[in-house]
Amino acid sequence: MLRLEKQWLYYRYFRRNQHRCAGTQPRQPNRKEQNVKPRIRRFITVVFVGAALVGFLGCHTMGRQIDQGKITDIKKGQTTEADLVQMFGPPNHRTVSSEGNTTLMWMYHETQIKGATFIPIAGLFAGGADTKSQSLTVTLGPDGKVTQFQSSGGSSESRRTPQ
Repeated sequence: MLRLEKQWLYYRYFRRNQHRCAGTQPRQPNRKEQNVKPRIRRFITVVFVGAALVGFLGCHTMGRQIDQGKITDIKKGQTTEADLVQMFGPPNHRTVSSEGNTTLMWMYHETQIKGATFIPIAGLFAGGADTKSQSLTVTLGPDGKVTQFQSSGGSSESRRTPQ
């Protein structure tokens, strides 16, 4: 029994190290075996890049959210531009008319793309985006005080439908 084990160990060692014993080179992997690791590496890279793109492209925001509670603090004939900037931050647009009136605009827009949009075929049916927008327009008279203001806002859900 011991002799068989020695023969088996010798055979196993010889087969594994055959190139050393016979002076030949070890067997080269065939083309299919060589391509496995690069394919796996490429697949993992594509998955991570795709996930990163979904993260970057999934949400878009413009402007600063407008606090609806602060809109009630605007008083015609009393609130000044400095007060408005303190409440809402600097405006997105500022326009001065020939009569001396100044119009200030604050806008906020947010779009969140649903993750299902990026799934092939299923994205046609389950994809879409949720959007939310707000705006505030304030007109100041030549004296620099509020003459009128208006606020609007809303949200919507869009779904992509196959055509």
